Amino acid sequence: MGVCLEERGLVLRGGYLNPKNTGSSKSNFQRILVLRYSSLGDVALTNPVLDQLSAAYPGAQIAYATKDRFAPAISAHPALKRVILFTGGGFFDFLSHLSQIRSFSPDLVVDLHDSLRTRLLRPFLGKARLLIYDKEAIQRRLLVKKLNDEPS
Repeated sequence: MGVCLEERGLVLRGGYLNPKNTGSSKSNFQRILVLRYSSLGDVALTNPVLDQLSAAYPGAQIAYATKDRFAPAISAHPALKRVILFTGGGFFDFLSHLSQIRSFSPDLVVDLHDSLRTRLLRPFLGKARLLIYDKEAIQRRLLVKKLNDEPS
């Protein structure tokens, strides 16, 4: 099963970054931000995405935004220049986190979460290209419901 991403200037399929489909050269992305806020296993499983981003854009600075309690699962990755921690959960915590993200000034954002939090962040990301992971949540839920409804 391949990785599905909604195309917004970049394609990631089957876990491999394909910069040929960007319509721009590799050097265009200098600051890449990856968003994934939970859970521990999901954050840890994003390591191959960081590997591919680093290989496709070797000169880029890559930052990763996640909750503080999940940072140990990703912070030692050699491709990362910075981990932007989200601490707390209130409105002012969100604004502080947004400020940290904006100070990084990404030109490519890879949203591996596609949650309410990341949807609230997106309008404030300036002119960054946005790539959103399609979790196919509806299809997964329908499959699970179908499997649960079948007699065993």
